[in-house]
Amino acid sequence: MLSFQAFGQSDRGHVRQVNEDAFLIERLQNDADVGGSSLLAMVADGVGGHAQGDLASRESVRIIRDILAGGSFADGPQVLKKAVEEAHRHLVKLATDRQELAGMGTTCTVVWIGHSQAYVAQVGDSRAYLIRDRLAVQITEDQTLVQRLMKEGRITREEAAHHPQRNLILQALGLAESLEVELFHLPLKPHDRILLCTDGLHSLVNDSELAGATTEHKPPEAVENLISLAKARGGFDNITAVIVQEGSPEPDRSQTTTKEFEGLPLSTGEHAPGRSARPRIGPYLAPLLVILLGLALFLLLQ
Repeated sequence: MLSFQAFGQSDRGHVRQVNEDAFLIERLQNDADVGGSSLLAMVADGVGGHAQGDLASRESVRIIRDILAGGSFADGPQVLKKAVEEAHRHLVKLATDRQELAGMGTTCTVVWIGHSQAYVAQVGDSRAYLIRDRLAVQITEDQTLVQRLMKEGRITREEAAHHPQRNLILQALGLAESLEVELFHLPLKPHDRILLCTDGLHSLVNDSELAGATTEHKPPEAVENLISLAKARGGFDNITAVIVQEGSPEPDRSQTTTKEFEGLPLSTGEHAPGRSARPRIGPYLAPLLVILLGLALFLLLQ
């Protein structure tokens, strides 16, 4: 049975006056594993400014946590989708009841882990990455205008990085009556890590840097290093990162070779390939080889 630990941190950055990000890490007491618990982690990036995006992110985290705590991991995708949709309805009602909250909303990326499986829910442009074999693969897909334009072949990835509307999100909790929750399923392996982060991090730190920091350091140090790197590059937005790490002992990397990822975001039910061990001669073959070599030498001398 795989076991997981997690650490998260949020920073206001250098520009914003208020931190509208929120995150949560909690072990829920339900039926997910033998120990009777599952691990929940999420990040949320509030939008709205004066409309209290910080309230939106905090409330969404609270609602989702409460629903999942009372749900069964065996019904993971259905319960997760229900929780995110309920958080959305809650924010819509708050904004309807209180005029000053009109325009309040939040992104949300949630990972729920149990039975060595991860269920991920996504709304907006916060992200979840799988870090495996020192490579980062984006699990989620940004619900943004530039992502849609790229999928339609209307702009390139390079053009998207500098597009004037690159920060325009198409989905967020609380901002419209309808909501599209994207769900992903991920079988987990020993030594896997999952990184959740808001765009204040992934817009300034590339995938290779995310993978390197997450692999080379324990979660607390890795999170601090990533946030420091984003701040050193401007810290234009709030910055939040959560790292979930599987706790099995690391393998002897001298006996392994790297198999590259396909380079595509993971979709529901898929998982990335891992390392394959080099063939090794078993210890029981050594005496046999000695005998065969001696026999060959004897025949040659006859």
